Amino acid sequence: KAWQEAILAIHRCAESASRGMDLGGLLFGALDGPAGRVHLRESGSAIVAVLAQAGSRPDEIEAALERAADAL
Repeated sequence: KAWQEAILAIHRCAESASRGMDLGGLLFGALDGPAGRVHLRESGSAIVAVLAQAGSRPDEIEAALERAADAL
């Protein structure tokens, strides 16, 4: 439950900032933190998130998230 609330809060904040800069809605993004990198991808009404280790390859994570989001 805490993970879900954290992801939704991060997404809301990023979405608000993106719209505030007139960039449109947030489709995907990443946030570095002490536990690793959180990757987010929005697909319709779903938000797909992955917590990846610091040494992971962002392009591979983003590709996997895109496939997962497209499957929804």
